[in-house]
Amino acid sequence: DLAVLQAAWVPEVFHSRVSARTKIYAYSLWLEPDYVLPQRRAFVWRCGELDIQTMRQAASAFCGRHDFKSVPNVGTVVESTVRTVESVEFEVDPGGLELVVRIQAEGFLKQMVRNMVGCLVAIGKVVGSDVVADAVAFFQAFSGMETGFRDRADAVLQLLHGEGTGFV
Repeated sequence: DLAVLQAAWVPEVFHSRVSARTKIYAYSLWLEPDYVLPQRRAFVWRCGELDIQTMRQAASAFCGRHDFKSVPNVGTVVESTVRTVESVEFEVDPGGLELVVRIQAEGFLKQMVRNMVGCLVAIGKVVGSDVVADAVAFFQAFSGMETGFRDRADAVLQLLHGEGTGFV
């Protein structure tokens, strides 16, 4: 569904994809395992029952600035795979049949949201919240370490390409 909430004149150089400061991507998940309303079939992913609280807990690990290099399709060419995810929100319709996952970020890589939501669905189906809490704590303990690794890797690469370096 699409609705225009507001319209305004913009400069000629405005481009909806390039000029946007933030973007929101939404995935609709169908929570009823046996039946999907015919008018929703083409627009939802039928998942069945999910542990939404555990999914919320796991989604917090996506928020912030991260390198999503393992997310895009092979061969996708981008200047940088680092993205800042501002929020991940979950909204269940009043009837409890549909869950909408909204991810807001400065930009997305190809397949990024699909893979993030797929991961969250897998967590919502099979993993308990205690496992998620331990995994989030484990990965957050490494937050920021990649900068040191990157600096050392760049220094080694510079040394290998230096004029005084030779190989026998």
